[in-house]
Amino acid sequence: MNIIPSPLSCECKEGALRVEKFTLSQDDYVNDLQRLNAKIELSPEFFVGPDSTDPKQNEAYALEINKDGIFIKARSQAGVFYAYTTLSQLIANYSCDIPYCSIEDKPRFEYRGFMLDVGRYFMPVDNIKNLIRLCAMHKINKFRLHITEDQGWRMEIKKYPLLTLKGSIRKGTNFSHKQHSGFYTQAQIRQLVEYCRNFNIELIPEIDMPGHSRAAIACYPYLGCFDRDLPVATHWGVKHDILCAGKESTYEFVKNVLDEVCEVFDSRYVHIGGDEAPKLRWEICPHCQKKMAEEGLQNEEQLQSYFVNRLAEYLHSKGKEVMMWNEFSPTFMTDKSIVRQFWSNPSKDQTAIQDELRQGLKYVNSDANCCYLDLPEKNVTLKKGYFFNPVVEGAENGILGIEACLWSEYVPDYKKAVRLTLPRLCALGENMWTDIPSDKKNYDDFLQRLDVHSAYLKNNGYKVSDYSESPTHKIKKFFEWIWFNRRPLHWEGLHNAVDNAHVKRTYGKKYKKIIADIKADVDKNTSDKSDLQ
Repeated sequence: MNIIPSPLSCECKEGALRVEKFTLSQDDYVNDLQRLNAKIELSPEFFVGPDSTDPKQNEAYALEINKDGIFIKARSQAGVFYAYTTLSQLIANYSCDIPYCSIEDKPRFEYRGFMLDVGRYFMPVDNIKNLIRLCAMHKINKFRLHITEDQGWRMEIKKYPLLTLKGSIRKGTNFSHKQHSGFYTQAQIRQLVEYCRNFNIELIPEIDMPGHSRAAIACYPYLGCFDRDLPVATHWGVKHDILCAGKESTYEFVKNVLDEVCEVFDSRYVHIGGDEAPKLRWEICPHCQKKMAEEGLQNEEQLQSYFVNRLAEYLHSKGKEVMMWNEFSPTFMTDKSIVRQFWSNPSKDQTAIQDELRQGLKYVNSDANCCYLDLPEKNVTLKKGYFFNPVVEGAENGILGIEACLWSEYVPDYKKAVRLTLPRLCALGENMWTDIPSDKKNYDDFLQRLDVHSAYLKNNGYKVSDYSESPTHKIKKFFEWIWFNRRPLHWEGLHNAVDNAHVKRTYGKKYKKIIADIKADVDKNTSDKSDLQ
């Protein structure tokens, strides 16, 4: 019936119900349903499927259209909203003559996400609202804002005003010397939280730590290992100045920030990043080395685990669940309740993580090969998103869902964000919602439905990019990939190498004896304990 995402089951019948033609708003779906004279039954006992205790059942619905009208049955308002989402497509696709049908539907995954990186490029609130609506049309229920980066801090923190007064401004970008700035007040974020709630979407914050924190360090140098005066980063790439894990002042800063984040966002989850945190500064930092000695940590990886554990424990005390990227190894002492988010294939190259998955670790899959919407369409294709299997073998019960990610270093504005998102989000959205075995999927059928769905999106103000997948010459595809990844060829990589040499020469020599004394004390204490035993 040209619905995306496809319902779990749909029985078509002869005849059609004529409804008055009017513009469906989505922003006020309750009023729309009243104008359609829809009969709504909310019943805690209603469910679709064998397990009524499954939390996904709260979003299930049944939609019946016959000569007597429109009938919706659901357990909650979330189910009513998804019934309306399906109904709005039917009305648009069939020009107000809705075919008689019986639809029973429920989601495949409880976590169906979309991530927008506003840390690198700020995006106005109205544009974010449009993307929230787009997610709602595809029954996505998590919208994550990546709000802090090396290139910008985008959320007002009242205790630390410099984070936005200075940290929200980057003097240039990878390919432009033009200044870029912008941030969200707490009032604006509360507005977005409420806006999301209207669409059964949870707005989740990501405060990336200890890496990707250059903007914060530029505002408050004591957050780094050596109190260096650094600018907000202008170029993309992994920065080597990260939060110092040895200073208690760092933990005080992080907790104060999280206090305000948790006050503004009412989400179940808080994402703390955890990826791309080079330990070069920690290796020669007396504060970090002292902390390692005090806590009995063997290396800097365990120090990051200690850092993460402290953050997780604090967030748990505030009633939050914690998410982080899978790049950081879980094999040390990291809190096992933390939800892992994969950007690389865990079954291919993350043996340690796969072992932990089998022990009950929860995860969200955002495999970059299928879910990174900023990557070229010829590499992360529509077809890959449609056939993507996010379930790790042996850890079927651990998967919470899928999240599509739109990183923004090559996405400077809303227009390009939509161009890259559509139609690939349509395929991923169906993958998140509709539980169809891989061998039963029909890509040609999906493309046929997408042709109709594209007109529906256009009528709602969204332009859908061309999705023909004509073969690309291998050489041309290779050079397109090189062009996309041209950032490593820029001066930033050379700058990091030169700066690392400067830091090692300046601070490594200065603190060499202090660190040696710290390690000697540790060895002595260990030896003394051994003698006592």
